[in-house]
Amino acid sequence: MELPGPHWLRGSDVGRDAFGRSEDANRRRTRPADAHGDAQRKTEIGAMIEQVDLPDMASGQWRVEKYTTDSFGCLAYAVHGRGMPAGKTYTRLMRGGTVVMSDTPAEMRDHYYAVHKATGSCLLNGLGIGMVLKAILSKQDVTDVTVVELSEEVLQMVEPHYSDPRVTFVHASAFTYQPPKWKRYQMVWHDIWDNICADNLPE
Repeated sequence: MELPGPHWLRGSDVGRDAFGRSEDANRRRTRPADAHGDAQRKTEIGAMIEQVDLPDMASGQWRVEKYTTDSFGCLAYAVHGRGMPAGKTYTRLMRGGTVVMSDTPAEMRDHYYAVHKATGSCLLNGLGIGMVLKAILSKQDVTDVTVVELSEEVLQMVEPHYSDPRVTFVHASAFTYQPPKWKRYQMVWHDIWDNICADNLPE
């Protein structure tokens, strides 16, 4: 959060808080309409992130598959704050026995910020099942998207299902890919790790 600038602190201190905000300013910051508006915007963005529509398929050690949650699995995820409803079918990308990405509600929440910020020219490092790509392409103000994916097998499986002319797929590593020197992105999102979350970070 950006702290108030010096101009907030000029003039009389009467009726101002520790940050120099006037009573009127505080009333404007906390009025119910603002809270309602924020919730509404979050709902609208959240509605853009939908489950993907991919068939079951496999290539090399990679596979895209549908799976249905059960009560035991949902409880295990809920312990880590990533609960989901039981008996619902989702799509996931597997590398061997590792879940790389899925279209569960928890994954959707993880990518809310990227979809919210997407505008103009965007760069996505990591294709996965294309959930984020699908969501940002639903925004009319997104002009073009470059998707960098390391796995050729993932590209072969998933790329054909996203034929929007605004998308350019690049088979490369996110660590070595170099965009054209003239290119400027309004949003860049990195989603190339299997298991980075708060549970795996050192205390």
